[in-house]
Amino acid sequence: MPFLSRPFRAFLSLLPLLYSMDAFAQANLPIYKGYLVNGFQNYGWASSLNFSATYGGSNCVSVIDTTNYQAVYFGHADFPTAPYRALDFWINGGPGGGQMLQVGGPLDGSPPAQYSLGQLQTNVWQHFTVPLSALGIPAATNCSGFWIQGTVNTAQPVFYVCGMQLLANPAPSTVHLNVNAANVIRTA
Repeated sequence: MPFLSRPFRAFLSLLPLLYSMDAFAQANLPIYKGYLVNGFQNYGWASSLNFSATYGGSNCVSVIDTTNYQAVYFGHADFPTAPYRALDFWINGGPGGGQMLQVGGPLDGSPPAQYSLGQLQTNVWQHFTVPLSALGIPAATNCSGFWIQGTVNTAQPVFYVCGMQLLANPAPSTVHLNVNAANVIRTA
């Protein structure tokens, strides 16, 4: 290939290395796994929050909403949500059940949207995966955490939350490039 410049030949010699590189996805980000992790803190405003409770054999947060619209808030310094696709957690309605709750992902203290969890079942661990797009924060740069909040203007029985994490976006698709050094596209 004497007609190709030295820098271009060097570039072509590196193409096999680029071809063999794998793209890796962002890892899931645990928020609460029996204790708060990765810089998340208790910013909740429910009357009673216990971040080291145990219920049904699981380490969890117990939440008692004794008035109106109280919440457990897993707060954090502003962080980007683009690497993640969903908020994933388990929740149990405890012995009373029937709680009406919603999830929010605040930006600068206020959530663009809230996601209803409906009515919790009694003594059943329910699994929720809430897309960040449903919270209005799929590519935010200033998310300050997540809260689970009562939606009724009255007291609600204790409920339990465990295993909260952000699920990562999948790895990007593999892109295949073909180079034909014998095919000159541009000459100068």
